[in-house]
Amino acid sequence: GRLAMPLDAAEVERLRARVARVQANLLSLIDARPKQPGFVRGAELPRMYLSAFGEPLDPEALTGQSELKAMLNRRNIFPRIGVRGSEKYGGWLIYAVATSVAPQPADPNASKDQSGVAVPPALAKIESNILKVLHAVAHPTAPGVPPRFSVTAGGLADRYGRLLRERLNFRDLGFRSLRDMIEACPKLLVVMRGKAKSKSKGGGEGEGEGEGKGKGKGK
Repeated sequence: GRLAMPLDAAEVERLRARVARVQANLLSLIDARPKQPGFVRGAELPRMYLSAFGEPLDPEALTGQSELKAMLNRRNIFPRIGVRGSEKYGGWLIYAVATSVAPQPADPNASKDQSGVAVPPALAKIESNILKVLHAVAHPTAPGVPPRFSVTAGGLADRYGRLLRERLNFRDLGFRSLRDMIEACPKLLVVMRGKAKSKSKGGGEGEGEGEGKGKGKGK
């Protein structure tokens, strides 16, 4: 039969404590993939785990579930592990996430940017990381003119993963799209190609550019 998600908070904490070492081991496996930064394929995971740590990755022994993917997909127990894909479409993989799936509430004491908007801590970290990516790909300009900071939406996730060794996934923060997440960041701006600084709802075909406000120099 299927094991229901535990509703009791004490039971959730007990399972999280039991798998804490396993989660740390999985994160180390993800971090150790220099040619594939940010993820490990599910088909390779049991063999890699056994080879690296000398013990099997046994979901039934850990949480009572029969399927490894189903166990790792329980974000209330594995808050730092994300799962994507399916066996029907090329297999599934795991990746590291910065936060749990639920968006964090804004801290009333948190610092605000020039627009006066307080940013939730988890989103502020992503925003800061994206600004690092923008600085890394700054377009040169004439002498004495600040460089232009921008990156295409299609290239952002790849550059983010290579620079920060973390997978960028807007769903981890509860957003429906990458654009929605970018537009929630006060220091970032979505610029549609051919429609300079337009924030209208376009076709959304992945041709947008993310550009740092204030030349990408937000504190």
